[in-house]
Amino acid sequence: MKKKVLWLCPYPVDTIPYKFTKQQFKRKYHPASWIRYLADELGRYEDIELHILTITPWIKRSRHFIFNNINFHILKSIYTIPFINLGYPSYFPIDRLSKYFLNTLYIKRHIRKIKPDLIHIFGTETRYGLAVKDIAIPNIISLQGPIGLYKDYVDYKINKVELKIENETINDVNNYGGVSDWSIDYIKKINPEANIYYFPEAINKIFFENNDTVEREVDILYLGNIEERKGIELLIDIVKYIVTDYPKLAVKIIGSGDNTYVDKLNIKIANLNLRENISFLGRMDHENIKLHFDKAKMMVFPTQIDNTPNSVVEALASGLPVIASDVGGLSSLIKDGVSGYLFDRAKPDILKEKIILLLSDKYKLMELSTNARRIAKEIHYPTNVAIRAIEIYNELINNGVESL
Repeated sequence: MKKKVLWLCPYPVDTIPYKFTKQQFKRKYHPASWIRYLADELGRYEDIELHILTITPWIKRSRHFIFNNINFHILKSIYTIPFINLGYPSYFPIDRLSKYFLNTLYIKRHIRKIKPDLIHIFGTETRYGLAVKDIAIPNIISLQGPIGLYKDYVDYKINKVELKIENETINDVNNYGGVSDWSIDYIKKINPEANIYYFPEAINKIFFENNDTVEREVDILYLGNIEERKGIELLIDIVKYIVTDYPKLAVKIIGSGDNTYVDKLNIKIANLNLRENISFLGRMDHENIKLHFDKAKMMVFPTQIDNTPNSVVEALASGLPVIASDVGGLSSLIKDGVSGYLFDRAKPDILKEKIILLLSDKYKLMELSTNARRIAKEIHYPTNVAIRAIEIYNELINNGVESL
């Protein structure tokens, strides 16, 4: 008998053909690849009837359709400015100030229509966790990056209302899935009774394709947002010391960010005479990112704080050893000395040593590369994640509460 599973999540609506969504504005959503690729995989299982519910202001009316064997419920946000179909601006966040009250009622109504056996929510930091309060259906939240963990690190101010909503969600929901000890510990501090399931994130299968015939002409690659929190300035400083012994060192930076900050980095690079060594490639799609992964020897990720960034997992899956700061949830992704290295940001010389080690020892580089690819496939390959998801779903449904 099919099990009906409902996802409440910020699905990237722009990846669905227009003929289904009739999306009014050509807006780019967060790619949320960990959601998309697991959904695509679960859509292939005959014993799962997957429903995905997401809310957006950028459609004229709510739409329900089946695409890739998935039942989509794209709901038009009630918090939409009349006549122009746009959400309210950040300086007038009526949706957050009302704790998404009207949208929550809207979602609850659809839950009662769908009558799922289980509800899977993605992220404590979204509106969707509020919708399962007082609904007697087994549920679980996938941990993405609780905003309470970032409030002391990020460049922007986190709204106190958002933190309150997140804390309320964490207290109301008892089942969580994730891989990061950092985020799990945070959940446990707020809700000591929470049940934690090992639930990794799926990534695009393209990153698991092995292309060892390509010459690895790029020494160091960085992939991620271009912002101060990501520690790119530290990488630039370290490169200045390494080029003394490796004058042709090639460093490529993939990603986008605020133009003012990018200009600041370019000035720093010019002042250190590193223009021949470091170049910005801008934002890329998965296919082009994979091409650059195949040409690189390692990835360096000197972030100030992060949970489980997809860029690190994608690099590991592509066979790139990752040298990353030992902060946040990164120690749950990288096995130190096995698939990469972790370093203390207070001791940047260690970063330099590890980079030089992999530049000078091709056998160590090959060993870590092989391990990175193998471990990432075992954990993050979509088929393996889907099998794990179904195991968790079955356990929660069998041990769950009475449905509506």
